[in-house]
Amino acid sequence: MSLKELDEQFARLVKERSSWSCEKCKKPFVRGAQNLHASHFIGRRNKALRYDLDNVHAHCSTCHDEFTKNPFKHKQWKYEHLGADKFYELIKRQRNIVTTNSIYKQQTKKRIKEEMEKLEEIDTLR
Repeated sequence: MSLKELDEQFARLVKERSSWSCEKCKKPFVRGAQNLHASHFIGRRNKALRYDLDNVHAHCSTCHDEFTKNPFKHKQWKYEHLGADKFYELIKRQRNIVTTNSIYKQQTKKRIKEEMEKLEEIDTLR
């Protein structure tokens, strides 16, 4: 499995988790909408946080652009959204060293699948 395929699956998970709504402005989107993004707080180049659900949230293109242009606003939103403890744990995790070998990809794929199954279970209970 390529990183691109993992990225696509992870982005879908992030959007499903938010019920296809922007987590900042709450604007709803239809499933599959292209203008709802999986927005990384700490960029995808950081392998330790690339697939970390605390690091990535669903944002509409407008909110994503706003956060890209104003990183302080993004940091403030993230801090308020996660709370102090989770925010500082996220910051610490960015220092972890990760190698994107086949084992890493398999583990990531499995984790994404497990998270999607949890979301589907929650959906059936609603």
